[in-house]
Amino acid sequence: MQLDLHWVNILILFGAIQGLVFIGILLLHKKHPGRIFLALVMTALVYNALETFNWSTGLNKYAMFFDFFPFVTIFLIGPGFYFYFKSLLVHRYVPSRKEIFLFFSPFLFQLTYAGINVLGYFAYFKWEWKEIEIPLTWMFRIYDFYSEIWSLLVFLFFTVITVVMVRKNINNLKSGPAQKEIFIWVKSMLVIQVFFAIGWALTLLVPIWYTGIYGSHYYPIELFLVLFLYWSAMAGYWKVKSIQKVDLPKPTNPEAFDNLDLLRSAMENEKLFLNPHLNLQMVAEHLGIPTKEISYALNQAGNTNFNDFVNNYRVETFCEKLESESKPNLTIFGIAQECGFNSPATFQRAFKKAKNMSPKVYLVKKMEYKATV
Repeated sequence: MQLDLHWVNILILFGAIQGLVFIGILLLHKKHPGRIFLALVMTALVYNALETFNWSTGLNKYAMFFDFFPFVTIFLIGPGFYFYFKSLLVHRYVPSRKEIFLFFSPFLFQLTYAGINVLGYFAYFKWEWKEIEIPLTWMFRIYDFYSEIWSLLVFLFFTVITVVMVRKNINNLKSGPAQKEIFIWVKSMLVIQVFFAIGWALTLLVPIWYTGIYGSHYYPIELFLVLFLYWSAMAGYWKVKSIQKVDLPKPTNPEAFDNLDLLRSAMENEKLFLNPHLNLQMVAEHLGIPTKEISYALNQAGNTNFNDFVNNYRVETFCEKLESESKPNLTIFGIAQECGFNSPATFQRAFKKAKNMSPKVYLVKKMEYKATV
């Protein structure tokens, strides 16, 4: 076996090894917010590095594993970054199962499709099921046709919503050394994500003008990802140790998480919080869940209470209405009333608790920001 062990290939291999070490560190440090999602991002990057090492050294002639699952793990990066950043920016944020399934559905679809292709391959070549030759050929062709462009489009989509989410939640950080460290870390990682999105798009456009050796135009973006592996593993080691979350009491009743998901769904899809007279009893009757179990779910699984939970939805809706500027003639409290608040004092208190500033200060900062854009 003769392999091309060029210095670039050695760099890629050691980057993958360092990434694997960092994944182990993430899995061991249970107090780092969103560690599992960052580990998924690193897993995708390590897989990509090993895949690149496989074909660039000629190892793929002997090890065909990476040939069976192209454009699969890359779908972990976009949602992984989104959930990781939100875990850092939103205090004690825990995504619902519905969110996780929805955001990772492109990855699950691609993994299923590739898995079916692998089974078809073995059925045809190993078990000699010759009757599946034509459908198997078409399945491979369709997979090759859409996978690369679709993976880029999905990543661009997640990059956009991640930038929007970070801008929306960056003010949640209180002033202090720990919060400043989180801000710098998120900003650095997000800038890299944006540069990766731009570089990836340009890489797909290069063949229009460049007709060199097949596959050679991928080297710059692959090298960029390897360098990111090195940087994230070294810088991330210290961030994992310094950025810690407060331990939450685990609910003794596993149904608490399911009830919290139902409550979130009712707020987000049915906008129950817009009712200024909403109370715990009304929500319990709407969901068919006892008030005691709703309170338990909020306290133990959500680490909040009913009033704060509802008012947070109202505050976020208020900020969205300010952003849309669809009601320029209304006063601040006039907009707040449309969001479900029934008294100025409650609105002021809830807004300051959620955003760490008064509504007027928030509005001034928003106007100053728009003036600079």
